[in-house]
Amino acid sequence: MRRYLFCLLLLLLTVMLCACHTAEDHLSADIAECIASSETALFGIPICTKEQAAQLKQARRASEVLPKIVSMADASGPQHELPLAQNETTPTYYLPLNMETSDWDSIILSSDSALFLVTEQTPPSKADALKNGHRFRLLICGAQFYSEAGLVCTGLPVLKIDLYNPDSGKITASTAVQRDPVSPMYFSYYDACDPITGRSASAKSAGKIRTRGGTSAKYDKHSFKFSLYNDITCMDPKNLSLCGLRRDDDWILNAMYQEETKVRDMLAYDLWEDIGIDHYEDGTVLGTRMRYVEVILGGKYWGLYGLCEPEDAKQFGISETAPGSVYKVGSWVVPKVEELRRAIIADHAQVAEVEVKYPEVVPETSRDAWKPFLDYVEITYESSDFTFSQQIDDIMDEDNLADMWIFLNVIAGRDNRWKNLYLACRADDGKLVMAPWDCDISFGLNWEDGDHESLHLYHEPYSFYEIQDMPIFDRYLELNVNNFRQTLTDRWTELREGWLSAEEIIRRAHAFRTQLEDSGALSRNRKKWPKSGDVQDISYIEEFVSFRIPHLDAYIASLSEDT
Repeated sequence: MRRYLFCLLLLLLTVMLCACHTAEDHLSADIAECIASSETALFGIPICTKEQAAQLKQARRASEVLPKIVSMADASGPQHELPLAQNETTPTYYLPLNMETSDWDSIILSSDSALFLVTEQTPPSKADALKNGHRFRLLICGAQFYSEAGLVCTGLPVLKIDLYNPDSGKITASTAVQRDPVSPMYFSYYDACDPITGRSASAKSAGKIRTRGGTSAKYDKHSFKFSLYNDITCMDPKNLSLCGLRRDDDWILNAMYQEETKVRDMLAYDLWEDIGIDHYEDGTVLGTRMRYVEVILGGKYWGLYGLCEPEDAKQFGISETAPGSVYKVGSWVVPKVEELRRAIIADHAQVAEVEVKYPEVVPETSRDAWKPFLDYVEITYESSDFTFSQQIDDIMDEDNLADMWIFLNVIAGRDNRWKNLYLACRADDGKLVMAPWDCDISFGLNWEDGDHESLHLYHEPYSFYEIQDMPIFDRYLELNVNNFRQTLTDRWTELREGWLSAEEIIRRAHAFRTQLEDSGALSRNRKKWPKSGDVQDISYIEEFVSFRIPHLDAYIASLSEDT
């Protein structure tokens, strides 16, 4: 049976090689003999000994040219090109695999040249190969030349970004992405198991990329914003669905450089998905979602990233046919009403780092674009208690407000109580809603100023106890507007009777950490960025959550006592 299977393998390789080569490149006798003598294969690639590899190399000249290698479930199925980090000491192909199964994926790797895995040992199990980042030695043989490369399996999707020089008309090996001007690029994506289809998926696109972030932009590893287009002229946007997220042309890559566990942002967004993201119940995603990926930039492995949907008008269900406004708050400064009125007159889109992200602020739209936010500031910050109690529910979505209070207090989101929020108002209901952004300072972390080896973040014991305050929260609770204390209590009780428990949050945190460890991505990222924040476990998150949920239970109970 074994010999029969390898005869079939030989036949398949012969067919593929003959289809791709000219007459002089037909399957060489030594290659055919090596394939026939192999008793083991992986991904349709025969495994040969180091001695056999030496014989194959001796008959050929070394070449630095590496071919395209594609993955396919069968000879007639879709093909997915393997991402290649060529500008490494050892050029390496990355093969995403499905982490949900213990058996090796039923795929075949093929190329214009004959492929061999070189080893004297039995290949590791799939789980060990992923977790330990096993680098297979790949020998690539043509009729006259050979190349060598590594093959690494990963449990995460891979994004490959190659910068393009419009002056030379060529792809470069540069990793120097700037904030301004944006860099033209070519982009490719490969996912072994798309969350929507359950099948492998890949895509290619042209695009533009730039760095993003404030303090984080000073670190070696940058976060990025990129946009996809149909060609390198970048005139015609191209919408793609990546990692099961929305189908769109704009995306965010979160570097997670500072955060020591690489879990906090993901855990926070995951909790928000269950607390408040489906607020409108119309398919709109209120906020953002994040998925782990690995990135190859300029032909170099660039590490672990969080791929996020940008919080734009589309996320809030706002468009030309469904009007409304979206605001991004980028600092702790709250603009004065008078400043906002001057902005309306001058058609300014930004005041005190509060920016109108949608619609475009022009004379025809300036007043309508700013008015919901101006009303919010005037009533929340510059009105009497009586006026606040009488008018705030005309502009504020109180269900969303309760969800946001619960979310920020569960994660202790100290950096999201004004800064790092998006606000939006849809014309169909006229109520402001909030959505969180940038949740790395959470679950017991705090921020310190200065250039510290701790990357500005440290463990803050006070955050275990601290109730997250904002003027809008404080006034609603103090004045008990529309019996808001009961609204908050009822929502907390509903979530606590469902999934919201310390045990469940800790389980999710461990699941994300396990995904990073078992995929091999955490280890690779650690080697690539040794100065990045990093810890060996998530015990501090466990300690924080175990204390935090009972503490919030007691606080919520006190609201009823004070009524």
